[in-house]
Amino acid sequence: MRMNLHPAAWIGFLLNCLVVYLFLTALAGIDISAFTEEERYLIGMVMDKGEAIRSILYVILAMQAVAMGLLATRSPLGLPVAGLGALLMLPGSLVYLIGCLLTHYRNKFLEFTPAPKAYGETLFRFSSAFAPIMRIAASASIALSFLAVYTGWLNAAALCFGVSLAALFFAFRSRTTPPLAIFEDCFTVTPGLFASSVLIPYEKVSLATLRPDECILFLVETEQGLRSLPWSLRSVIHSERREALERLGSALSEHGVPLDQS
Repeated sequence: MRMNLHPAAWIGFLLNCLVVYLFLTALAGIDISAFTEEERYLIGMVMDKGEAIRSILYVILAMQAVAMGLLATRSPLGLPVAGLGALLMLPGSLVYLIGCLLTHYRNKFLEFTPAPKAYGETLFRFSSAFAPIMRIAASASIALSFLAVYTGWLNAAALCFGVSLAALFFAFRSRTTPPLAIFEDCFTVTPGLFASSVLIPYEKVSLATLRPDECILFLVETEQGLRSLPWSLRSVIHSERREALERLGSALSEHGVPLDQS
């Protein structure tokens, strides 16, 4: 089975390896004579535990590497193992965690055709509900990072700043990647915040059902056979949801696939 890891997962893992290397190198090169007696005592305690710290960090990196392998092979254990490995190294492993989430959702919808960046002229294009939420999250995280710096919580400041950068990335991604775009011969949907858009020709849709939770379940013919694709109408900004449902239902009906809303 081919490896299908998102570049952010590789970048995050290599960054984690670099951080561990720099930390252990700095720990081994500390000259305790330059510190006060109290500081020498604290640093000495850390250095005495150096081998244990080294072993723990190596185990965490090994866990992250195993998680990447599990994600690449689409194992259901991949994301939980990656989450645990990232949690133990926060805030430094934030890039790795995001990369693993992007990998998980990329592989989850691997059977479907990725939507090209420029397919053609859209008949209708709808705005993402995630974009304004991510902008608010970015603003709040930036404010919290400054507050954490002011109060001396540097680790919390680093984590909040990293979250703000991630939120800005997803805000831009959501703004430029519509949750639903309708074309003459197909439509594209984005199944989630961490997922990429997929392209679905109308003739490949066998069934479309709107569930009570505003999730539409498409049954799509792929090269691997029939596959179900859930897509939430709530990913469209609230003011456009009614129109999005009407336009999509009309387009499907014109191609012989009525949208079941029972």
